Amino acid sequence: MGKAVTIRHVASKAGVPVTTVSRAMNASGPVGRATRERVDGLVLMMPGVQPRDVVGSLAVGLPVVILNANAEDLAFDVLSVDNYGGARLAVEHLVKLGHERIAVLAGEESNYDASLRLDAWRDVLAEHGLSAPGEWLLRGDFSQRAGAAAGHRLVDLVHRPGGPTAAFASSDYVAMGAIAVVIAAGLGVPDDLAFASFDDIPISSCFNPPLTTVNVDTHALGTRAAAWLFERMATSEPVVPRHEVLPVRLEVRASSGPPR
Repeated sequence: MGKAVTIRHVASKAGVPVTTVSRAMNASGPVGRATRERVDGLVLMMPGVQPRDVVGSLAVGLPVVILNANAEDLAFDVLSVDNYGGARLAVEHLVKLGHERIAVLAGEESNYDASLRLDAWRDVLAEHGLSAPGEWLLRGDFSQRAGAAAGHRLVDLVHRPGGPTAAFASSDYVAMGAIAVVIAAGLGVPDDLAFASFDDIPISSCFNPPLTTVNVDTHALGTRAAAWLFERMATSEPVVPRHEVLPVRLEVRASSGPPR
């Protein structure tokens, strides 16, 4: 995975200022007039917030690029990573290894990225004639703490007859939290429970065991978002909104293996 590049890094290299509208990005209330007047352009990344709840408080004509959100019906540029396709790669990988009982460590229902990753898990299972009990869908946020909580539930499920032999975690942090608990309980990864996850954060390749995970090119995402924004800021002419989904790839490592 390439070195992460923030919007601030790219803006600095381009020689233009960047103002972060924290109230908008955190959905903590309307954006004040004084703040709006100091902003030349805005990149919004709000996977847990409906963009239309925020953009109504922005100045008309303000250049905006929206990242990873359900915003295709809005008149703004939308740039996303392939959450659905990437999750399909991870779950298909587990199925091809021979797993038929696959749990999912899903994100919060309000999180757009998490919802697409969960949809992929459901679709892949259905396409292969597989099913999972409702209790195999373990929800939480994208934190290690949520992963650890899910890990305790996984340990219980694995010890039951017909329990899961693999799990798809919607983020690497969740996978790490769960794996730590599973291993501490005396189970093997991947021997007793195989894992695949999403994001390919830098530590995922040196975690024990190294994570099989979907690689997201954050360098390309940040660079493309900034470039799009600068293009919009450079013209006052009406433009057609652009929608693009960036490809991802699966990095296969030691956390996944065939069922025993």
